[in-house]
This record gives sequence, C-alpha cells and structure tokens, in this order.
Amino acid sequence: SEQSGLELQEMKFSFISGLNNLKVKDFFLKLPHSSVSIPKLSASFEGMPNKERLKDWLQEIQGNGQVDISLTPFDLRAFLPSMVHFQDSISLHTHCEAENGILHLPDLSLQAKGNPLSMNAEVSVSQWFSKPHIEADIKQLRAESSLQQYLSHNLHGEDATLSPLLLRFKSVQAEGKVLWDKTLTKAQLDIETPLGQANIEGTLQENKHIEAQLRAHEFQLGHLLSDNEKPELDKISLDAKTEGI
Repeated sequence: SEQSGLELQEMKFSFISGLNNLKVKDFFLKLPHSSVSIPKLSASFEGMPNKERLKDWLQEIQGNGQVDISLTPFDLRAFLPSMVHFQDSISLHTHCEAENGILHLPDLSLQAKGNPLSMNAEVSVSQWFSKPHIEADIKQLRAESSLQQYLSHNLHGEDATLSPLLLRFKSVQAEGKVLWDKTLTKAQLDIETPLGQANIEGTLQENKHIEAQLRAHEFQLGHLLSDNEKPELDKISLDAKTEGI
C-alpha cells in the first residue's frame, strides 16, 4: 500500500483449507520490480493450536511446495532504507519440505542479475520457529570479478573501477559446508581460482572467539601481485592457522 511504502501491484491465489490441512495453488505476488510465485504448497497439522503451544504446533507442521522469487531490493526501501540503490534483481528458486521440525530446501539456487554471483546448495533448518540451526551444503558458489562493481553500484550507487587484483582472479568457485546458530558458526570451503586452489576452515563462537586455518598448494601469488608474465615471486604453498577474540 502507499501508506506503508510498499507498492503491491497484484496478488492472487487459490486455497483449500480443512481442520488438519491446507493447500495453496498458483500464489502470485507482484511488486513494481519483484515477484513471488508459489505454484503449489500443501501442509498438514494437528488442528488449531492455543497460544501456549503455538511454537510447538508450528514445529510439527508437515508440508511441501515450490518457491520462485525474483527480488529487486529497491522495492523494500521503505523498510530497508539502505536498499535505495539496489535496483538489480536477485533470483531464488527452491523446493521445500517440512517434516519432524526440519525445513529442508534440497535444491536452493540463487543468481544475481548479470551473473556476478550464483549459488546452488542444499539447506536444512531445524528449530526454525524458536532457535534456528542452519546447515548448508554448498554444491557450487561462483563469484565473478565483476561482483565488486555489482555491489558498489547496488549498495552505494557508485560505479567503481575494478580492482586489478580481482581482475586477475577473473572468477572464483567454491564448494563446502556452513553451519550456523546463535552461538556457533562453522565453515569449510574448497576454493578454486585461475591462480590456484585453497581450503579455508573457520569457527566463530559466541560472535567473539575465532579459529581459522588456510591451506594453499602451489598458489600463483606472483601472478596475483604483478602484471609481469614472469614475476619474481613464484608459486607458494602454505598452511596457516590463526586464533583470537
């Protein structure tokens, strides 16, 4: 609505509801530059809850569906003022399954307009209405050197000059696992670039204590730091650890 600052252009869907189930079909919501499509969504539950056990009831819902989102963050600027410059769309697609208190997204895919960033992952969220615990198996994460310009343009409204270091990377691909909850974040990523491969493992506890390890084998550091075809610094291999607060 105009009063809220959110301009809703269209919303339509059909649904069938009973005491223990709900089916939604052909849900479609459109903002000026964004849309949400849910071709089908079904859920089953044990009656309607009272206030005291609402969270438990939500955890016990079983269901499945499909979600397709094309989001231009600029449409949400009334709630997120920092998105006022973000006018390039982000596409997201996933099937979803909810069972035994776990929300499973088996084929989550994300892609930014122009393809500076894309990701395919399998994600599970447990305790999703109380204390969320997220596990992500990243099948492929790809970032192009143009991501710097994409972020500068959409976050700050500026056209940045591409960093020479990023230009030499061209593109970076990664796969691995990420775990997150309110007290612990863990990540393990295998990274591949035109200049070599690396592995990163890290843990952040209570948003304070960090442990990280970086391994690289025959990484072409000289080509990263220099334009020369035969730089003085050759390939390096390393295994480094850090720990701190």
